[in-house]
Amino acid sequence: MFALGSAVAPAQQTNAPSGASAAPPASSPPGLSAEAQWRPGVDAGRFPLIEVYLANATSKPVEWKRAFLNGVEVQGMTNGVVWTQFYPTSVAKSGETVLLQINLIQPPTVLQTIEAETGDGQRVNAQLGPFKVPYTRFTGITFSPDFRRAFVAYFSVRRGLSPVRVAINGRDCTKNIRLMERTSGRMQSTTEENPGMFSVDLPEPASHGLPIHLRLEFRKDGVVQSLLRASSGFFLDAFGVDEKDEKLRKELGLDIRPLSKMLDADPACEDLHAGKQYGRSMAAILAARRSLYASTNENDRLSYVYLCTAATPNAAYSIYGQCCDAIQVNPYELHYGTNPRFIEAEELSFQWGWEAGRPRPWHWIPEVFEIAGLVLEPGALRLLTYSALGRGCKGIKYYVFGGKEGFQNSKPLTAEIKTLNADIKRLAPILSAAIPLSVETVGSKESGLRVYTLASGDEGMLVVIRNLDYSMDRKPNQWGAAPRFKFTPKENVKLTVRKPEWLAIRSVRDPLRPDRPPFEYQDKFDLLDLNIGRLELVQTVWIQNTEQKTEVR
Repeated sequence: MFALGSAVAPAQQTNAPSGASAAPPASSPPGLSAEAQWRPGVDAGRFPLIEVYLANATSKPVEWKRAFLNGVEVQGMTNGVVWTQFYPTSVAKSGETVLLQINLIQPPTVLQTIEAETGDGQRVNAQLGPFKVPYTRFTGITFSPDFRRAFVAYFSVRRGLSPVRVAINGRDCTKNIRLMERTSGRMQSTTEENPGMFSVDLPEPASHGLPIHLRLEFRKDGVVQSLLRASSGFFLDAFGVDEKDEKLRKELGLDIRPLSKMLDADPACEDLHAGKQYGRSMAAILAARRSLYASTNENDRLSYVYLCTAATPNAAYSIYGQCCDAIQVNPYELHYGTNPRFIEAEELSFQWGWEAGRPRPWHWIPEVFEIAGLVLEPGALRLLTYSALGRGCKGIKYYVFGGKEGFQNSKPLTAEIKTLNADIKRLAPILSAAIPLSVETVGSKESGLRVYTLASGDEGMLVVIRNLDYSMDRKPNQWGAAPRFKFTPKENVKLTVRKPEWLAIRSVRDPLRPDRPPFEYQDKFDLLDLNIGRLELVQTVWIQNTEQKTEVR
């Protein structure tokens, strides 16, 4: 477990965090300002990210051209820097903020001075003390379907923490927030549970792909910031299916126009094949991201790259997690892993994807293809899919349709993909704004239950229950005609989940089976006892809030 400390050291603010070691920087030009903070990698010991928020309060647009670190111009793959960029663009209109990102190989142990220079030679300054993992950080930011509200979750080692000031895109929104929950102060080695959370009315309605800058001030922890592109929804896509083939897309249950677009990059494997030259793919990735963002007919779509079987938390996840608008993972543990509990091994990569991308979205590529007579079977795909949903996944792109190895050659697998896609579309109003709250194993790790809870904004809480009593070896299964997957159903399942402060229960039901009677439950103030009954592979439970505004269709 890494040590925690006060890592946010923004420059030019009155509410600096306690313990900040940064010295005051030189003054910046009128109307331009810079505030810096550390973002740790998934492995806090390598590849930390310097984030500098460059605000333009002048009346004219500003284009940022260059950045300097400790007096040296920042360039990728030199002087301890892996990559750098201005995100999402180098141009900040009046009132806008641009994010300068600098990814380092090693966490520095001395003061860091960062400068950003405009096209006309003006410079702003910020300083950061030696690298430390922040006390407080975002765990999720999602949006309502109409983009009028945002839902913000944040973790802190401090108990009972709530922001004293909230700004969105430079405008004070403190009066527009509704505090849903204060931080619990709990942290485990594998997950951050029960974050603080609030909803906030946006100063003006957003739209898909619009940059959103959030700036939170806390009494003891200073300022915490994030810049991401707004998104709402859950996308379904597949390799090998052209976006123009609407008939096939409808037949498979895929989106006609997915809300996110993959950049043609597999950086983890490319780095590995190049002798572990970490970050060598980044120049091409950043150029492709900028091109998509500048496109007049595609700039509403989020960009992402995918991390393959070679990706690890101390390298690719920490390097590539924040270079685009989202991140996608494809662990392929059945075909390329060795763990007999391959679903649990794959879920570990889901956790890494969430940690690498948050508060931006993360996506997943299921390995629905054949190698040496072995293909993923429907039951295993169902367990994997709901594991991803429980971890807050916001999009799925199946690999692959077509060719000798494509999933269309397996009737059982194709049928399951269609069923899952139909279920996900019905759950989409819930999944779109969902932010993970907790993950817990109940009973044995090999025969018990995995229970996930997610807040769907303030509409309600989704509980995903997954059966851990399964097995599947890696012997050929003839496209699923000779099944290897087995599981044991469970009877009379009862469990207890934590009830968030904001949740006033209206109903407890199966969101995929409206004809099913509501689940029996007992409300114990901050705990909720659920009677699930029989459990096959997975079960979803929708606990609707009394103030819910979105019904599951």
